[in-house]
Amino acid sequence: MSLFTLRKLVRGGRATCGTSALRAGTKRGGAKPVSSGTGLMHWSEKLLEEPVPPEVARFLAGCVRSLMALELLLLVRSKPDRERTAAELARELRSSEEWTELELRHLAACGLVTVSGPPLRYRYRKASDETEHAAAWLASSYPELRFSIIRTIYPPVSDPIRDFADAFRIRKDRPDG
Repeated sequence: MSLFTLRKLVRGGRATCGTSALRAGTKRGGAKPVSSGTGLMHWSEKLLEEPVPPEVARFLAGCVRSLMALELLLLVRSKPDRERTAAELARELRSSEEWTELELRHLAACGLVTVSGPPLRYRYRKASDETEHAAAWLASSYPELRFSIIRTIYPPVSDPIRDFADAFRIRKDRPDG
């Protein structure tokens, strides 16, 4: 991952990224966290390494189809007592009204949003304790663990052809190779 990509991922968070926090260290020019040597974890190490809890990952897999859908959920959840139309939410997200309407219907099917109207108005709803716990964790952790959350929503895709080719690679670390 490049320094530019990392800065882009944390642009909304509290942390800023400097070259002292990361060093180029992979064959592809990606960045690795640099340990401070004090035993304390630097924010960049936390950003790159901390996993999303399994119950939150299940929630994301079932109810959140994209990063923008997560942003929509967090926006609706930020003011749970306020009813808003898809057009209002689309303006706040700088998204299309049609997409916002579609995602709100999906969140309603998951039990996270109530619908009233006409005109259709949406409001956050606490579905279950487990779902509320996952949504609360996402709301509090998203600014600092954005990369881990994005990686959970969009897991790396395995390339079957590359996996097959890698099976025949000769590795130096093996005693027989």
